[in-house]
Amino acid sequence: MSQEMINLNILSANRDNTDVRIQSSYIPIDKNFKILRAGHHQGDRNIFDGRYCGFQCCAMALAIILRSSILPISDWTSDVVTQSMLAAHRFYAMVLYLQYVFQNPELLERAQDIFCYDLPGRYLRVQDFDVVKNCVSLFEKSFTLSYEAESPLFGTLMDNSNSKSPVEGPGKTLLDSLHQLFTFHNAGIFIAGGKSLAVISHGDKFYLFDSHSCGPVGEPTLDGKACVIQVETLSALANCCKRSAVDERLTYTVDHVDVTVCRDSPATK
Repeated sequence: MSQEMINLNILSANRDNTDVRIQSSYIPIDKNFKILRAGHHQGDRNIFDGRYCGFQCCAMALAIILRSSILPISDWTSDVVTQSMLAAHRFYAMVLYLQYVFQNPELLERAQDIFCYDLPGRYLRVQDFDVVKNCVSLFEKSFTLSYEAESPLFGTLMDNSNSKSPVEGPGKTLLDSLHQLFTFHNAGIFIAGGKSLAVISHGDKFYLFDSHSCGPVGEPTLDGKACVIQVETLSALANCCKRSAVDERLTYTVDHVDVTVCRDSPATK
């Protein structure tokens, strides 16, 4: 069954996404660190359907990568992040829906009648986007995705627990993985302990998007806001990832995600 048989706009996943092209609203924390906070975090039940709250982080990380491919992340405002998260929540539901339909092909003829929000929430991996990788419709654009079936970039967050040479084993320090990622790619998704974060290189800066509850400087906290952090160096980016993951004993993966904007996409408003 072809992926093209499903209309990916079926859940209107590209609504409420007009680009806000005004002065960037990143707040300087110090000379090497800036932060941009959204209006909410992914677990805010006043904003998102409770069934999926807390599960959407991988879909949100991907949506941020897609948005950054059509609007430079350096120019973003809080509204851009907030709108992107709202679209990503619907996109997450769409991925669950399409997986369910492809796993149950007898339902294809009545796919429009399946209420996606009846499906149970669960954490996604990058590879779960296989059902949409040939055509993702978000932000009034169409995209194709490219990533590996299994990422070669993985290890533990505690640096001295990783191998020092290929002979000793495949585990890499997070800094080494990020360096390898950005040598060949512009963006990826970092996953550790049930958290998925977008990591992006743009210009001479690096960016981390965390959809979870973060405090004023991006630290994990209760009832905070999602955020985008801008840093100057890869080592600072690695430290931000570790801080978000909280526990250095965790294993991690970094998946590259390459994005192509389809030529026949309608113009972004």
